Amino acid sequence: MILIDKRIFLPLYMEKSNKTLTYWESAKYILTIVTSNPLFKIVLLPIILLSVLAAKFVVYVLMVVADIDMYFSTSIKKESPEALMIRYMCTPFFHYVIILLNEIIISFFISSIIRQSFCAFTNEYVLVNYDTFHSLGSGQIHAIIQRRLFAIEDFLKLLILNVFHDLTFICIAFYKVYTDIDHRAFYANVLLFIVYLVIMWYIIKMRVYFRLKFNDTYNIVSNKCYSILVNYDVIKSYTNEELELKKLDENLQKVQYQSIIFSCITSFAEFAQKNALVIPNGYILYLALTNTIFTKMNSSSGFLLYNKLFLDVKTRVSKITQDVLKVSQCMTDISDSRIVEAKLDEEYRGINITSFKKSIVFDNVDLYINNLKICIGINLTINKGDKIAIVGKNGSGKSTFLNALLRMREYEGSIQFDDIEMDKISKYSQRNIISYIPQNPGIKEGTILENLKYGKSNISDEKIFDICKEYGSHKIFSNLSEGYHTEAGEMGKYLSGGQKQRVSFIRGVIKNGDIFIYDEHTSNLDSSSQNELIDYIFTSLKFKTSIVILHKQSHLEKFDKIFGFYNGKIRVYNNYNKYLEDHHLY
Repeated sequence: MILIDKRIFLPLYMEKSNKTLTYWESAKYILTIVTSNPLFKIVLLPIILLSVLAAKFVVYVLMVVADIDMYFSTSIKKESPEALMIRYMCTPFFHYVIILLNEIIISFFISSIIRQSFCAFTNEYVLVNYDTFHSLGSGQIHAIIQRRLFAIEDFLKLLILNVFHDLTFICIAFYKVYTDIDHRAFYANVLLFIVYLVIMWYIIKMRVYFRLKFNDTYNIVSNKCYSILVNYDVIKSYTNEELELKKLDENLQKVQYQSIIFSCITSFAEFAQKNALVIPNGYILYLALTNTIFTKMNSSSGFLLYNKLFLDVKTRVSKITQDVLKVSQCMTDISDSRIVEAKLDEEYRGINITSFKKSIVFDNVDLYINNLKICIGINLTINKGDKIAIVGKNGSGKSTFLNALLRMREYEGSIQFDDIEMDKISKYSQRNIISYIPQNPGIKEGTILENLKYGKSNISDEKIFDICKEYGSHKIFSNLSEGYHTEAGEMGKYLSGGQKQRVSFIRGVIKNGDIFIYDEHTSNLDSSSQNELIDYIFTSLKFKTSIVILHKQSHLEKFDKIFGFYNGKIRVYNNYNKYLEDHHLY
């Protein structure tokens, strides 16, 4: 697995005071991506050495051509035709062997960079705070990540392959040699081209096959990435960022494998194309030198034309300006993450806590969403073991209040968590003692069992079955087509709304936090199931602190306290009768 420093890229953004990066800063950012890759130090020297060696072989090719020119133009015969033929055939062959090796190494490196960047780019958005993440939206973030990945791949290929190879090594002038120099050379190669086309057809078929395999694995990873982003709240509350990145990277291994195969096949196809043309032309040259056939080439002018066409294409195809423009665009795309100046979710900074022992005290607290005050002057206390019901109209701040407890939202004022200022407590450790059951169940791709284990990965299957039996869900899950091994599908699309809510509830129970937070968790359940899950709060979970957003008033009488959200204020009712006096407000 490629290890990634969780903050390796974001500091470049955090240091900025404006909304974009300059080209130098973009170059620094891209350099950080490349040099932070574990393979960088391994492949750097081989790539440089092979590139230099390949360039030297180009010089050797020109030297062979010069010797042949001298053979025709003067009476000096330094070498025999056979020796010249061998040099002319072998020098380009070894040149392309070097290119092939270099491209395979580069393919490994680029695929590793893409894999690392995929995790790193995704992690950049997981690391930003709640407001920044949701201001962009998961769909836009997914599109940005895709664009940046494509850009970094294009950038590396343009920079490494085009600049260092294409300008020197492209040869496409052979057809003109066949038609303009000696038409018999064309006929002599008909059989060669038939064999060549058969080989190329097979290689193309293989490329199409592995490209489809690559697309399939890439789509799986894309869905996995999207699943991470749309389940931001659940991942944060269950403190499973590392787990998600590990699973993503495991899927990316398959993408990397298919990418390497496809790239190697592509490189081999180019290798075969080049040598299928160069080596036969060496034999044609030999026949011309010995006056056996192709006599039009047995002159300085004939050979010089042959040689000119051979070398001229390399110059014509080299469009450095276009490559530079493309590289420039890639740099812009890579560095444009839309999170310049973003605040980080500093989840590990602060005091670590392991349990909830006493109380949570709000003292003159104001809650915000994007600098807009939602609730002001909150003064209330939540004691250990309290059962709190939250009521209020849509948009009154109920979910914002819960998000403050989950450390997703910023606040002003004082919140004492067991006599410790909450902003001094590590977000990670605080979330670790909270079981969060959201309105959106946040079902992950995978089986029912895998989703249930999301809150505690080391729990045994038997223990999960026992918990499901205790909480009336075992029959529901075991009656599915594959029982607990039934695939939930993307966003739980293979499950009903009630089944998804059951998974979310049991997942919270398995995590076994000291505090249970329910954000309208019964919204997709029938009355009987709603009553059942509410009853568990007062029976099996009676020793837990529970904070529940409710709309059904018939359950309110059971709770110790009722928090009423109205007009930017929170009213605390210590009994149901007091609440009834103001129930019309909610």
